[in-house]
Amino acid sequence: FEANLAAIAAVPNCQSVLVLYPLLEGIESDYPLADVHALVAAAAKRVGLPVLDLAPVFRGQQSSDLWVHPVDHHPNGRAHELAAKAIVAWLRSDVPGFLDRPEE
Repeated sequence: FEANLAAIAAVPNCQSVLVLYPLLEGIESDYPLADVHALVAAAAKRVGLPVLDLAPVFRGQQSSDLWVHPVDHHPNGRAHELAAKAIVAWLRSDVPGFLDRPEE
């Protein structure tokens, strides 16, 4: 697994980052996959990939308020808006130049 992350980090002329998007289940309190997120984030950081874990962004929200539908637990527009704002803020503060346009 870590070798795959290292290969991503080593792609020439390509700046890569890793964003961990949580499963929208149980985020009201203790996120059930927090340990998995920590393991993946640690592996990515070891190979030099900047990592943003979005689980804290959703902490305290009601999981069902972020679902497309009660039988479809994919993120809805509100969830994507929270995620997008957090990602852009993180890229601007922690990954300078990532959002800059390449020179043509």
